[in-house]
Parts: sequence; C-alpha cells; structure tokens
Amino acid sequence: MSIRLAIASDDSDYLQRLSYKLQDFEELQLSLFEDTEKLKEALTSKRFDILLFTPSIYPGECVGEKVSIKLMLYDEDDDVTERQEGIRRVRRYQRISYIYNELLEAYSVLGKPISGGLGKSVTKLISFYSPVGGSGKTTLALAAATRIAREGRSVFYVNLEDMPSDEFYLPNAYERGMTDLIHGLGNNMNAEAKLRGLMQCKNERLYYTKHFDSPNDLKELSAEETSQLLNSITSSALFDYVIVDMSTRYDDKTSKIFEISDEIVVVERGDEISEAKMASFYSQLFITSEYGHKMKRVVNFNTGKTLNIATDVEKIGEVYMTQVADPGAFIDQLAGNQQMAFVSRLMQ
Repeated sequence: MSIRLAIASDDSDYLQRLSYKLQDFEELQLSLFEDTEKLKEALTSKRFDILLFTPSIYPGECVGEKVSIKLMLYDEDDDVTERQEGIRRVRRYQRISYIYNELLEAYSVLGKPISGGLGKSVTKLISFYSPVGGSGKTTLALAAATRIAREGRSVFYVNLEDMPSDEFYLPNAYERGMTDLIHGLGNNMNAEAKLRGLMQCKNERLYYTKHFDSPNDLKELSAEETSQLLNSITSSALFDYVIVDMSTRYDDKTSKIFEISDEIVVVERGDEISEAKMASFYSQLFITSEYGHKMKRVVNFNTGKTLNIATDVEKIGEVYMTQVADPGAFIDQLAGNQQMAFVSRLMQ
C-alpha cells in the first residue's frame, strides 16, 4: 500500500527540489500543489494520508477536507496563523531524508501497513550479555552487527544499557529515537512505519536509532514492555537480524530478553576477577537450565590463559586484547577479522 502524500507550497523551486527527492521513495504517492484554491479542491474531493505544506499556501483547515495527518513545513521567518498553531511542524530546510523520516513517523499512528521491507519476514534476535562490567560487550555487539551487514544482511542494533557507549560508532543525526518508539507501544502503532521514520543507517545495512532520551525512560520500561518493544522490531519485517546490547544487570527484563532471544552471546573477560564472576553466573541453575541451550560463550581480552569455569555452555570465540587509539576504526577492523568468525555460527 502506498502513502498518499499531498505536498503544497507556493515556492515552486522548493516544491520541485522536495518532490524530486521524495519521488525516489517508492511507497510515496505524490500529489503537488502550488495554488491554494486547487489544493482546497483536491483536499475535499480526494483522500490523502498526509498533507505536507508551507504556511502561506494552506490556512490550517478547510471545510470537507479528507486528510488524516497534517505536517507544516516551517521556517522561523514564517508567519503562523492561529489555526495553524497546533499543527505539527517539520523544519523546511533540512536534509530531505530527515523530512522523509518524519513523514513515516507521523504515518505510523494510522496503523496502516506500507509496502516493501528492507529484510525478510523472519528476523533472528541475537542478544549480547555479560554480568561483568568492562567486558567489551558493546564492542563485540557492534562488530558482530557490522560483520552481519557486510555479509549482505540487514541488521538493527539496539542498546539497552542505562549509560550507553555506542554513539562513538553510531553517531546520532536525528533527535528522536527509542523513547519515541516506546511511547507508541500498544497504541495501534505501525511498527514498520515508526521504525523507518526513526532509524538511521551506517554502512548501508546496519541500522539503529538514537538511544533513550533519559536512563529513566529505560528504567521505567517493564519486562513485558521490553518484550513488546523488541517484538515490534522483529515483527516489522525490516531486518534479517536484530542485535541487542544488554545491561549487565540480571533482573526480570534480562530474563524476558533471554526468553525471546534466538541466540544469547555471553561475553567473558579473560582475567581472574571476571573468572570468579562468570563461574558464579554459570552456577545459577535457574538461568542455565532455562536458557543455557541458547547460550554461546565468547572470551574477550583473551590473554591465552585458560579460564577454569565449569559450564556446559559452548565456547565459540576468543578475541585477543588490543590497544587502539580509535575505537571506531578498531570495530571496523575487528568486524573483518578472523576472530569474529563466530558470527557465522550465530547466523545459522
């Protein structure tokens, strides 16, 4: 199904530039208007999902109009009438890809499907977890996501840490993200449209969104809401894989993520202090008996010393300690390194 989009502006040059770029998005069915009277006639005789307009061409409402969502292309020099005041604003002079994102995010509230996913209908959820702080879990999760993308598969990375550190590799250019996604849960939200409106892209097939606006947004998320959030991402049919970078805590949310995960990568750090903590973790039968069949061990910061940990969880990878000045470049390098060959096991 296409999104029926009416674009109205009496600035013909701007209208041409905007429509020229937006026509590349196949789900958008464009109708263009430069005249107020013709716009009003179309709004009362045809039905549109979204009206995207500049303030000078549309007064804010007209009798008998058939439009579901209105978005005002706004510039600080524009005069806004009282009837236009409550309409959602979209910055006029920004990247058109960002305007497209805002169109999709606004459309998601209608709960209607849109055509064409980025990935496949079956999405595999792979979680990276460690009870050990400083294990390099985020580095490995990002390297795994990068490697999957280089294999030609679409992958979405989501960070569920209270204080995330992934922005050094996945910079945010869009002001909305996970907080906006969770606010739409349970409200007949179109997950595909919402995600496509919020997500950003790195290296062609690696997708992500801005992290939660505040640690409290994540803290207040219940275990069931966490499950609902991740299920909305996997059920969107946009991605082949979803990589979840988990917190080091073990709580109800951790159990719920383990429950819905297809694979759980347990990241160990190759030192004696971590060895003791990992031994304690694997000794928790309520964890290993329930989720051990999904777990795979990866030893990070490996020094070559064998850790004495009693567990039946299979070790599938070892990554050796490396000092780097640029962690982003290190992740790019690590993603193509033989040490990350274990990712192929996770993709099976």
